[in-house]
Formats: sequence, C-alpha cells, structure tokens
Amino acid sequence: MLVFLTCGDGYHYFHHIFPNDYRNGVRWWHFDPTKWLIALMSRAGLASNLKRVRGLWIQRAQLAMQFRRMESALETKRGPFGDEQVERFKARVAEKHEAFKQALDEWAVVRDEWVADRKRRRAMMRAYA
Repeated sequence: MLVFLTCGDGYHYFHHIFPNDYRNGVRWWHFDPTKWLIALMSRAGLASNLKRVRGLWIQRAQLAMQFRRMESALETKRGPFGDEQVERFKARVAEKHEAFKQALDEWAVVRDEWVADRKRRRAMMRAYA
C-alpha cells in the first residue's frame, strides 16, 4: 500500500542495486509511474536507448537477499538438538549459496562467449554479403 502513496518509490531500492536500469518496479504490475512515463516517451520517440537489467541478474539479487534473510533468521534459532545442528545448517546454506554464485558466474562467462561468437559470425556474414 505504501507504494501507492510514494508513487512507486517503494521499489527504489532496485535502482540502487541496478542503477543503469530505467525502471524501479520490474514487474508489469509494480506501481511505477516513472517507468510508465519513460516507456511512453520512448514510444513517442522522446527517449531512446532505455537500459534494462537481464532477468537472470534480478533473480540472482533476489536469491542473494533470500539467503541473507535466511542467515539472519538462523542467527536467532536454536535447534532441537542444540546449537551444533543450527551451525551445521548455517554452514550448509553458506556452502550452497557459494556454489550457486559460482555456477551463475560460470554461466555468465559462457553466455558472454556465446554472445561474442554470435557477433563475430554476424560480422563475417555481413563482410561476405
């Protein structure tokens, strides 16, 4: 409800994580009048080269926040068999989070290589055409 009173500024934290993106609310249902105004200006030819963050990076940030929330929630928990069980669970969560980040980083490298290769092939096709 606060997002309506602040005219969409409730999603402003997104802007601090991804400052190049013109949006604050990334979903179509997010109340973000500024995003809508800029999109309309773009359609009218008054704005161009609008930057958007890839969905993968948004999901990565969301999952990182969920991991942080889980870690902070675990700080106050006690396991039924003592603190040792909670500590083992915390270590496992941290390990899985690191593995997830590493997999995303590796995927990003592969994707960047694929994009570069695709650009090279297009350039070669244009050169021979």
